[in-house]
Amino acid sequence: MHARTLLRRANAHRLQGQYDLAIADYNAAFSLCPDSASKADCRFNRGIVHDDQGQYDLAIADYNEAFNLYSDNLYKGNCRFNSAIVHYDHGQYDLAIAASNEALDLFPDNLDKAHCHFRRGMAYQAQGQGRYNLAIDDFNKAFNLYPDNLHKGKCCFQLGIAHQAQGQYDLAIDDYNEAYKLLADNLNRAHCRWNRGLTYNAQGQYDLAIADYNEAFNLYSDNHKKADCILKRGLVRQAQGEHASAVADFAIAIGLNPQIASRFSIENLKGFFKNYPAFYDKSLRANLTFCQRQSFCNEGEAPNLSEAYEYLEDPVTNRLMNDPVTIPVSGQTYDRKTIEDVFVQLGSPVQAPCPLSRLPIVQAEFKKLATNILIKKQIEKYLLLLEEKARNVLLAASTVNAPNSGAEGQPNVASVRASSASVAASSNSNRLKEGRLDHSRQARYEKLAANVKRAKAQAQKEAFASKLQEKITPRNLG
Repeated sequence: MHARTLLRRANAHRLQGQYDLAIADYNAAFSLCPDSASKADCRFNRGIVHDDQGQYDLAIADYNEAFNLYSDNLYKGNCRFNSAIVHYDHGQYDLAIAASNEALDLFPDNLDKAHCHFRRGMAYQAQGQGRYNLAIDDFNKAFNLYPDNLHKGKCCFQLGIAHQAQGQYDLAIDDYNEAYKLLADNLNRAHCRWNRGLTYNAQGQYDLAIADYNEAFNLYSDNHKKADCILKRGLVRQAQGEHASAVADFAIAIGLNPQIASRFSIENLKGFFKNYPAFYDKSLRANLTFCQRQSFCNEGEAPNLSEAYEYLEDPVTNRLMNDPVTIPVSGQTYDRKTIEDVFVQLGSPVQAPCPLSRLPIVQAEFKKLATNILIKKQIEKYLLLLEEKARNVLLAASTVNAPNSGAEGQPNVASVRASSASVAASSNSNRLKEGRLDHSRQARYEKLAANVKRAKAQAQKEAFASKLQEKITPRNLG
């Protein structure tokens, strides 16, 4: 097979991520190539594959070999530029700077030189204090050389980071403003607002910081990024002494990204809620409970069933939730059907108010919300606990009332109820383990709970009557 054909096939394998096949073809092509330039192409492209695989030393070796084989300065510059990227990604900033310097001397056109200045500026910036001015100089040079807004905007953004790191907050804010104007996509614009918010926060301009975190929240599409925005907003509010609002933000952030719960001190959260009981509503409390249950009870402590039900019921219908969803904008958790009914009742508008917070819920975004798995699992756990409690209470009732059975051995009323409730609980246990929950099943469990309560009361009543009769029986008068 011809060397060029092998090289083209190797490039196709590389683009498809079939790296081993690509390397094999590059090696075969190298041995067949008649000239140094073609051999250099094989080594240069094999270097890209090794870079993609994370084999940095092999990548650098290939770029160096290609550099020695090429005679054209443009291609030699490409070898050094790619080496600079590998060194930067590997944290070898001095080597990245040296490779960028060499590429800068080799490249003939302004666009390539702009890339070198930007890459070298990133390396200077990564080195930290004492190098920021060099980074700023490179970003400014790159800005002047780049012809397009996208790259100019990225230069402004990096200038903002360098000025911010030096405490030059006004310059950083100007840089982020300029970057926002030049960058057209929401992700980069969100980064601009996020970083400007951090800068305002550092200046103590908390209201402006909160406004930027809000805008970044709306621009980000990733829930983890959104969670970070709400978390930062909560920390700003905490610094301002607005602890109730801070707790709300923490709950919303945890709802968007449960891993955030690990960033909080358990005692800190408990303290917040003790100081602000009015804000400690069941929806926010539920979000935190399921993400970090230890905040509210000791490990291994059995929860109070009536209190647990309060966390798990829909705040509008006051019924156990079937498909719990947490609304990101408010942090409130509802049964999905509750919000669907709100949209239906309002004629399916683009957005509807959150029933408790009155914040707008966008219908298109609501339809994409996944079930809150943490709460769903707690609902199932609650039902299992209810079933276990039912069995224990009914067993106790049966034991207490055994001597009081009728003359013909018929069980008393409490025992009948116990048996009935136990059968009802047992018949649903398999479906419970499968994780399905519907309203008819919920109704059965609610009826079971009521039966348990009545059975317990009846058992206590009859036990008291039995003891009273023992006190007045003739043998006790003797």
